Amino acid sequence: IRNPGIFEAPFGITLRQAIDEFGGGMRDGSQFQFALTGGAAGTLASTIHMDIPIDYSSFTKGVSLGAGAFLVCDQTVSPLEFLQVLIHFFTAESCGKCTPCRVGTHRLLEILNRMNSGDIRPNDAQEMLDLVDVMQVASFCGLGQSVALSVRSAITQFPSAFQAL
Repeated sequence: IRNPGIFEAPFGITLRQAIDEFGGGMRDGSQFQFALTGGAAGTLASTIHMDIPIDYSSFTKGVSLGAGAFLVCDQTVSPLEFLQVLIHFFTAESCGKCTPCRVGTHRLLEILNRMNSGDIRPNDAQEMLDLVDVMQVASFCGLGQSVALSVRSAITQFPSAFQAL
């Protein structure tokens, strides 16, 4: 966006309004592709989510309020590479106390590292979804439980990124 920064916005603002009215719109040559909404433990929102009012219930429509943070990405950012960086964060932040989070984040990162090296296998997306299902119900704390949000939304919004070319 043209004017990145911190701003206070009214409750119920849409992603489009946040980008255009507060962020000054997309930079010249940039086209909105997705935004991480709600912070690291949020969702990847695509163009279909641009006009959803963001509030406590918008999570059910694919746009997380979370911490109120938005990271806006243009067409140059790969959703698969972005998810790899995000999962690296969760792997580093895991305290290691519970097995689902400790092992799950490492396994997700292994899969994403391989996929981003060009080795995408037919069952990768399903394996990732199975992992986050276990993590969501069996992790002791919110960190392990919240990994599912970004993984599920990335796979749902950008299924072609998770398929071999």
